[in-house]
Amino acid sequence: MKMQKRLRTVGFLFVCGFVCGLIGYFFGKGIAQGVAFKEVIRPLLILDGYVYLAQVASILLAGLTWYFLSHSRRDMIAYQKAEERDDEEGMDTFHTSSFRKLEYGTIAFNIFSISMIFSLFGGLYMVVIDFTHWLSMMIPVLLYIVLFFLLNDLQKTFKVVRNYDFPKFAMPEDALNLVRSYDEGEREANYENSFMTLFQLNQIVLPALYPIIAIISMILQEFQLLAFLIVAFIHIYINFRGIQQVKNYFK
Repeated sequence: MKMQKRLRTVGFLFVCGFVCGLIGYFFGKGIAQGVAFKEVIRPLLILDGYVYLAQVASILLAGLTWYFLSHSRRDMIAYQKAEERDDEEGMDTFHTSSFRKLEYGTIAFNIFSISMIFSLFGGLYMVVIDFTHWLSMMIPVLLYIVLFFLLNDLQKTFKVVRNYDFPKFAMPEDALNLVRSYDEGEREANYENSFMTLFQLNQIVLPALYPIIAIISMILQEFQLLAFLIVAFIHIYINFRGIQQVKNYFK
């Protein structure tokens, strides 16, 4: 445990040092060439590159999602065959592998959805506002179609592996019912991970975004009001959700 904390601390310091070094490099380069720092980093803020990067990432994540989900169903079929043969070792191996790949597939699908949405709206902005060629929208639209195929694949995998009919367009109540269907150990691990994620967002990630946005605002000489409002909204929402927890438990 101590070693993990040390590694996390070293990793955090490394990232901070890398970011500071990158900023210092561009700043020094701008000073040396007599160019404003704002103009030096402007190429890093061009939308096109991020949209194309998100499109490539979406394609890779779509393939990764399909791989994990298809192999999860395959391992569940292998588990059922091992159960018929009364092969305890095979049952344990394929059961664990099937559930693990389902969870990896779910994570890959969620990240794919994020990158797909970013590339879709980024491409739409490029076409409508920047008057970029309409071909910029072709890949995001195709990825949006792929999303529905993967969504169907995910639902089918949940039904095969967890024997749970998870709806395509799930609501928070559906996700809660899914978690309640987990066994006790898996449910406890899920709760612990959710708590750690919430804590890190509330105490580390979101507070760190305020100075980062402030620095970007000073560099660009333009206050990033929308970014501040979005971060503040998420930060407040997370804490307001805690009120519901208190009301539910301490009745």
